[in-house]
Amino acid sequence: MRILITGIGSDIAQATARVIRDEFPNAVIIGADIHNMHAGHFFCDEMLLSCRADSVNFIGWLKETIVTKKIDIYIPLSEAELRALSVLGELPGVVSDAIIWAGNFCATKCLDKLKTFQFLELNGVHIPWTKEPSHLSEIKFPCIFKTINEITCPVYLDKDNVVHVLQLQRKLSGGLTGWCKTVNYEEVRELCKKVVHLLKPECPINIQLILTDQGPRIFEINPRISSTALIRDKMGFQDVRWMINAKIGKPQTIDSNVELGIIGYKLTDAEICHEK
Repeated sequence: MRILITGIGSDIAQATARVIRDEFPNAVIIGADIHNMHAGHFFCDEMLLSCRADSVNFIGWLKETIVTKKIDIYIPLSEAELRALSVLGELPGVVSDAIIWAGNFCATKCLDKLKTFQFLELNGVHIPWTKEPSHLSEIKFPCIFKTINEITCPVYLDKDNVVHVLQLQRKLSGGLTGWCKTVNYEEVRELCKKVVHLLKPECPINIQLILTDQGPRIFEINPRISSTALIRDKMGFQDVRWMINAKIGKPQTIDSNVELGIIGYKLTDAEICHEK
């Protein structure tokens, strides 16, 4: 099996690659990014330079890469790339056959945060009031800019239409999850299940929210795998493995029940190499 992971310079792609390597040790992982000044090559068998997603040449590059590198599975993990794919409407055949992503509908609704809130409100989901930046003078308190102590929920819709939800209380460090703990709030679980059934994502996505006196309030939905992929895999919520096994038609029994109170940490590591 040959797997293309784009945006390999990101922590999300590298975490995903590590999980894939553990689940499929014989797979060939090909990473791609728009530059090579990152550690992505430590996580793949071959490293490619890709076109920028906003380039007119991107889709041509992608189709050629999938064909020439004999890619079986293609996992796009940069938001710029997801935007470029979502505006196409219908994906080219070779891309459509290989891709694992949330799907056009989910991506379109979630990549634009204002559209996300409009969609949720239209479907009866209570949301924080939301303004465009041009209307900042109308801000009234309380409001959410972005909290550093939040609940992040990786969710996965399986082929039997069952929604699997993991709830992680987390603290950010440098904009990324530095610490997290498994928790369980029934209101959060039911809200996530409702939103997933509305969006019908075709891969794991991530719902971010906070708890308020009026109940949980979503402030962001990321239509892709999130940066806690490796942490939650170690906890037992193995959505990266599930999505690939589903793609290749491998029979599996999904157990998403994770013990409460498990704590995950993001560690820092370093590698060096000599310039070739």
